[in-house]
Amino acid sequence: MSISRFFRVRIGLLSAAVLFLLALVATLPLPQPAHAADAVWAPLITRLAAKGFDPAELRAVFSQSGVEYDPRPMRIKLRTLYKGMTDSSRVRGIQEDLAKLGYLPGKVDGKYGPNTDQAIRRYQADHGLEPDGLATRDLAADIRMALQKRGMAKPGIGWTSRVYDAGTHPRRIAEARDFYVLHRPDFAAMERRFGVDSHVVGGIVSVETRSGRYLGVRSAFNTLASMALGADYTVVQPFFADEKLTPEMEAWLKNTAKERGDWALDELAALLRYAKNSCQNPVDLPGSIYGAIGIAQFMPSNVAKHGADGDGDGVVNLFDPEDAIHSAGSYLHEYGWSGSAADTLQERRELLYTYNHSQTYVNTVLAVADKLEERDRTDPDPAPRTNRVHVSDASALIRAIEPDTRVILAPGTYDLIGLAGSTSTNYVRWEKRGAAMVPVLHDIAGVTIQAQEGRVRILTPEGAPALVLENVRDMEIRDVAFMPRTPQACSLAASVEKTQNKKAGVQPPLTAQYGPGLVAVDCRSIVLEGCQFANLEQGGVRFEACADTELRFCHFSGCGQSVLLADRCERFSVRDSFFTANPAGKLLRLEQCKDVRIAWCGFLDNALTNGMDDDVTNTAIVSIAGESEGHALESSVVWGNRAGRFCDQLNALSRFATVIKKNSFKHGLG
Repeated sequence: MSISRFFRVRIGLLSAAVLFLLALVATLPLPQPAHAADAVWAPLITRLAAKGFDPAELRAVFSQSGVEYDPRPMRIKLRTLYKGMTDSSRVRGIQEDLAKLGYLPGKVDGKYGPNTDQAIRRYQADHGLEPDGLATRDLAADIRMALQKRGMAKPGIGWTSRVYDAGTHPRRIAEARDFYVLHRPDFAAMERRFGVDSHVVGGIVSVETRSGRYLGVRSAFNTLASMALGADYTVVQPFFADEKLTPEMEAWLKNTAKERGDWALDELAALLRYAKNSCQNPVDLPGSIYGAIGIAQFMPSNVAKHGADGDGDGVVNLFDPEDAIHSAGSYLHEYGWSGSAADTLQERRELLYTYNHSQTYVNTVLAVADKLEERDRTDPDPAPRTNRVHVSDASALIRAIEPDTRVILAPGTYDLIGLAGSTSTNYVRWEKRGAAMVPVLHDIAGVTIQAQEGRVRILTPEGAPALVLENVRDMEIRDVAFMPRTPQACSLAASVEKTQNKKAGVQPPLTAQYGPGLVAVDCRSIVLEGCQFANLEQGGVRFEACADTELRFCHFSGCGQSVLLADRCERFSVRDSFFTANPAGKLLRLEQCKDVRIAWCGFLDNALTNGMDDDVTNTAIVSIAGESEGHALESSVVWGNRAGRFCDQLNALSRFATVIKKNSFKHGLG
């Protein structure tokens, strides 16, 4: 599974009955549910049973306490469509344009009727659109593009320049970059696999769900089940009690309700299959207003067509960031996105239009993608090395540390502390640091440690760093995640005990204090790129008496104390990195440093604490101590944080083009 669980949706444990029914029904006898499903769902249960679902299993699912009828999605959908059907100017424009293209909409009078309906459906079928016969704004724009291609409309008329203002807001761009930096190796793997621009997929998840931050508040199951009931005209007829429907419009309404209801039933069936395959309770899955699910907002039927396993666990889980990224890439690839097929702006627009039939949506996705690519282009090439060594275990990693060498790590987890001094070389010794024996790389130059693909894990012990650098020159560490070395593996028994203790009111033991992940002392020209520091209570990384240090595209989350500490450092740079949801005392702590540059970074949703209680008095986003000079914060975003102050020596920190908003600073900025 992913090394990054920051954005993963936590679906609650299934009830014993649902687990039994959804996972073990093939091997064990199926009991009757204690309470029958509400009679309102009986028609759906019958129709789903006709699609091959077990009726008893369906009744158990529909009998859950969270299942309820919600008329809003179908009412909103039909009222919106009805408004479009009765917009005479729009209908007239569509009729005129269809006639120019050779489709026969009948009399061009701005009134929607059977001839117009059939003409629209023929056009949609011919152009790869869902043949629903609806006279929407997006259909009108699509027809205008067809006219433009044939030279029958002025260039530029066929595509709007509008974008969603909220989608390009500085906070939203920061969220998109935060997600992209955190999952950068996964985006790269998706691009290699499907040939789809990773920045565009980053734009999709940003526009769809704020990069996984907003997955919907409605149950997708309730939405689709409720809409499926709307296939019965008597269910939706009250939605139009205030309208004087003509016979033509009433016929249209009956037909449209049937089509939309049947569509929802098919999507509900797909949702049930998806939930069973991914071992999730379908009732608990959040979704959009019309039942799209996951970080990339797939309709359930698209999972079987385009879903892709990104983390290698054999299951497509759209709430998993890796799977969501790969699934979005798979979707665009299946619709033709590959290499030169998406070279021009118009080609990219048309391919994205298959994902969502809205020009404004497409424009917004491309605008976000441009912002992501703009910063990604600043990534320099790796430093050249004469020697190249591939390794797949911790012992081989230690032995491979030699001057002028690139050490390439196979995917996996590396437990250096587990070697406990058994492997030493001319450049690696073992020392007692805190509570553990740790490897110390010393007196060496020209080393790169990088992941072969994805991001590898290096485990961090309790009360000590995973790795120490001393008197090291010209070293790069790329795409490595420093994670806690959890002493006890997960088990079913441990999960049961945790649940029982929670019910009994037994408090869990104090959390072990892990970290920091990396310590560098008296080093020169150290680069950390694409590294992640997660859930390290004693901080992420510490630099002491170092010079010419650069961190780029790094991500810090769940870390405590001082997340990034620089002590007596010179020419220290942090760029394109993100500090998100850290319960630390200081995010960036600078002591007696010179020439510190923080650029294009994000400080988002951090709730700082002094480590003892919720008092934030002595906490700060940036802490500057001792004689310091030349500190600058540029083109960054500080948003949604809680702390004592932004900076405890504000006059020592120059700020340029930085957004500082929506924070709760007890003592102000400084």
